[in-house]
Amino acid sequence: IYIGDGAAVGPRAVLSQDTEVPAERAVMPMSTMAGWHGAVGSIAHQKAYRAHSLEFQQRQDLLRALVGVPLLMVTLSLPYIPTIFVLQSFWQIVDSMFGDQAFNVFSVAVAWIYTHPLWLGFVAVIVLQKRLLVGSFAEQGGGHCPSHWEELRHWLHARLVESHDFTATTHMWVNTEVLTCIYRCLGARIGKRVQIDSFHLVEHDCLEIEDYAVFGSEILFSCDSRTPWTS
Repeated sequence: IYIGDGAAVGPRAVLSQDTEVPAERAVMPMSTMAGWHGAVGSIAHQKAYRAHSLEFQQRQDLLRALVGVPLLMVTLSLPYIPTIFVLQSFWQIVDSMFGDQAFNVFSVAVAWIYTHPLWLGFVAVIVLQKRLLVGSFAEQGGGHCPSHWEELRHWLHARLVESHDFTATTHMWVNTEVLTCIYRCLGARIGKRVQIDSFHLVEHDCLEIEDYAVFGSEILFSCDSRTPWTS
């Protein structure tokens, strides 16, 4: 797969083997690019919209590498700390109660004890980062020029809510109030008895869903008009 200079790939897009994305082109969200097997599905790409100067983008890339990536590494590691303590405490309880059979009991239950504190911790870390560091996303005018911090905080939040771990967590709670509560904690305004099959969104504060709405699958909300696939 080759992606040319200044090109962009939209969310949920598929690049198959031998795909070549030309320079300064943007692959549309949820579309595909023809590879060695030819065209499959919807193929759509257009001239990439560049929202910032080259100098701004180079500085932003440096800021992401020196500040953003280390911060993400710490953030993604935090959920494992309470999970390890939970496992240690559980083993001590099992060992004191079951003696020689403690290992067998622990082996059967460890998957449950490991999984649930982990996803709970992961969601808690994302919500805390959103409220304490990233902050709210507000509607901006068409002529608004974002600062480096505004761009970085959007990138930081996007890396977490677009990650595999967050997607796996939301899929676990499809069409439940748990999923609705997760989105509400991130800033979305969602009414009662809304059926959500999970969706893809970064700017949760810009979303409002009224009562009794029903969603299909693979829904994408793009609230940022500066993304490379918009003009």
